[in-house]
Amino acid sequence: MVKLIVHAGFPKCGSTSVFSALKANLDTLVAHDILVFNRNFNLPADPGKLMPPLWELQDALKEPAKSEAMRDSIIRNIAKSPANARLILSSENLSQPPMAKMLAGMERHCEVELIFYFRPQTEWIPSAWKQWNLKEGFTLSETIESYVANHRPDYLGSVKAWTEALPGIKVTPRPFLRSWMTNGNPAYDFFDMLGIDVEPSETFEERSNPSIDYALMYLMQRNSSRIFENRHDNRGLHAMTARLPAAYQKTNVQMVSPAQADFIADHFQDDNMELLQHYMGMGYDQARAFSRQHFRKTVTGTAYSDIPEAELLDRAAGILREVTGKDGDPDTLLLEMMSPPP
Repeated sequence: MVKLIVHAGFPKCGSTSVFSALKANLDTLVAHDILVFNRNFNLPADPGKLMPPLWELQDALKEPAKSEAMRDSIIRNIAKSPANARLILSSENLSQPPMAKMLAGMERHCEVELIFYFRPQTEWIPSAWKQWNLKEGFTLSETIESYVANHRPDYLGSVKAWTEALPGIKVTPRPFLRSWMTNGNPAYDFFDMLGIDVEPSETFEERSNPSIDYALMYLMQRNSSRIFENRHDNRGLHAMTARLPAAYQKTNVQMVSPAQADFIADHFQDDNMELLQHYMGMGYDQARAFSRQHFRKTVTGTAYSDIPEAELLDRAAGILREVTGKDGDPDTLLLEMMSPPP
């Protein structure tokens, strides 16, 4: 029977790496009757035509006609696929609970498996701040408060939405932890679950959003309205990282304080325990030990949120003067460095 594999993120959990590896190795996958849906919800054999359907899925959520067309295309492709085929629908926004409703009843046409990666919330929230909320001018402390208040990321809620919409679905949660994933890498891990052996390749290198020194992140956050058009605007970041020495292309500090780590871990404790026990088959003691080891972050030393503003500004100014060779106002130097080339 045809099997539909829904790779539903989670965002900030290696989805780009997985899709890039699927695209780069599409010939191998097709030879094993494994096909990947593109943005038009068809199954191309040409890697050049394979793009993730992220925005198309968002449009389908808003427009019933597009949602129906998506379902029809997926069902048609299931019907004409070989009986042993595995079809992959991969996009990080499939983790959004409303997405599950668009595929309700799909298990009547094929087997369905949900695969999603999840990482400790004490790591996910600072990572989300660096990618999105910083660009909107929010501090890390404000972002932590907001995400916890809105119960995000809601891993358990996402899984339950899928199991409610498709009661026969198989759920395969994968911790986004190097010690847990095959070769410590989500792309290798995903291919291992497919049972496909591939040679090491640069396409399997984990791709991440640009990372920079904590003091420069502070300066970007306070100048966000002058740098970023929206939370998805990475042009300035790419321009900066192209000029930064390697020493400053990493955070260089512990992001969350002990109090913040406990605040986050306490809030999500019950959800994490249910996820580990009910969907990963761990016993209570095993789940508790896993949660303590991986979800309750041990924090030592000074954290970003505890560093005085004057110290952040002084460090940022020193880095910018070192890199640009100029004296001057750090805000001005930052804007110059983050200006994309014409």
